[in-house]
Amino acid sequence: DEDGDELRCREKVFVAAFNDFCRENHFQVTKWESQFYTGPFADFGVSVVKNGNYLVGVDVVEEK
Repeated sequence: DEDGDELRCREKVFVAAFNDFCRENHFQVTKWESQFYTGPFADFGVSVVKNGNYLVGVDVVEEK
């Protein structure tokens, strides 16, 4: 972003929001596994920082 800060989100917050999104949009909710990090998320530059369990390159924004 403009400040040079990376987007980041705690893994458990992202997983909860991701699962809510899947349920609300009638997608199958699957068990959260490392395959997400090496598959679709890696394609969009999202990585995992294990110290603190953060996802880097993504954040959750609540709708108003």
